[in-house]
Amino acid sequence: MKIRMPSKYVLLGTSLALMLQTNYRLAGPVGAGELLAVAFIFLKLAKHALSDRTMFISRPDTLTLQYIGIVCLIVIPMTLLSSTMNVPGTSIRDLFAYVFVGAILLVLPQSNRDMRAMIVAFLFVAYATIIIKYLVGGSSAYYFSRFSGGAKNPNQLGLYLIASVCMVAYLPNLWARVGVISVAMFFGLASMSDAFLAAAFGGFSVLVMLRIFSPRAVLYLMPAVLLIGHITLVYSGLLDTLSARWAVADEGGARTVLYLSAIQAWSDSVFSMLFGYGAGSFAGFDGPFQGAEAHNTILDLATIAGIFGFFLFPLKPIWLAMNSLSKKLHFVPAVLAALIAFGLFHFIGRQPIFWVALVIIARITSEAPKPKTLVVQKTINSKPTGA
Repeated sequence: MKIRMPSKYVLLGTSLALMLQTNYRLAGPVGAGELLAVAFIFLKLAKHALSDRTMFISRPDTLTLQYIGIVCLIVIPMTLLSSTMNVPGTSIRDLFAYVFVGAILLVLPQSNRDMRAMIVAFLFVAYATIIIKYLVGGSSAYYFSRFSGGAKNPNQLGLYLIASVCMVAYLPNLWARVGVISVAMFFGLASMSDAFLAAAFGGFSVLVMLRIFSPRAVLYLMPAVLLIGHITLVYSGLLDTLSARWAVADEGGARTVLYLSAIQAWSDSVFSMLFGYGAGSFAGFDGPFQGAEAHNTILDLATIAGIFGFFLFPLKPIWLAMNSLSKKLHFVPAVLAALIAFGLFHFIGRQPIFWVALVIIARITSEAPKPKTLVVQKTINSKPTGA
């Protein structure tokens, strides 16, 4: 009887899960998860270098190539240029974060077995640590009264919860999806993260819509669906509730000022609109609002990489959602809607787990079979010859 060895990608899944523990990092941006991921990358490189066989490199996912291309051709040159020009906020540390994300995407597993092993390891370690923090974590597991699960910010926990729902979509087990969604909702509510609540509302709304209409109907009737959604919000009273919630989250207009600051920085010149300012430069030369990020992935990536940032988010996730609808998928468009909604209220461009979840969703979409078209064939019955 052949015994299968555990997949080495369990190590990568574990490292991704431990990156959530930002409150327990060893030094600066480096924690146990980051060190474990670096060790995995070097071990993989060493295995190829010491192998007697010809080195074979699998073709990375399309999204990985697009991400690395934009980082290498846009973000790195613009960061170095901004550094020489003393643009406020320019951060080599942020640049390393984007390069680190690219390295992780390059070592993602290619086989279904290894991918499932990585996802299962991630889910087990992530939720085990979150549950332990919830039970015995004490004050270090909270941000004031909001549960953060070991992260410095409850929104970081919210991102991991949404990413876990995206990743479980790769697993065929329905009960695994139900279990992960249920636990994610529990801890998401405990975190009181506005970004998580927006993501949960967006994902649930799309899922309900896809239960009422077919995915292809939603795809072709998108303007009408948006109009129906707007009317529902207005006449159900949900719009007033959401407006009140936004007023609280806006903190006296702070978020609005940040959004306007990012738009001002991005639109400062044609050059900045095309290429941005590079890593960490969220407010351009003028540095309005102390150069802080807008906490909106669309605006922040625009200031970093210009129109190429728009391509990475939100255009790429939206294209994946449209493609998944054309293939009559239900769960994938819903989790993509949740991920996009989350990105509107928190900057997630530096987070490896966001890009890993997006690559997994892209792979699910690409591997899904195209809907079968009905082909009418005429059958001609003829008597066998020689009868």
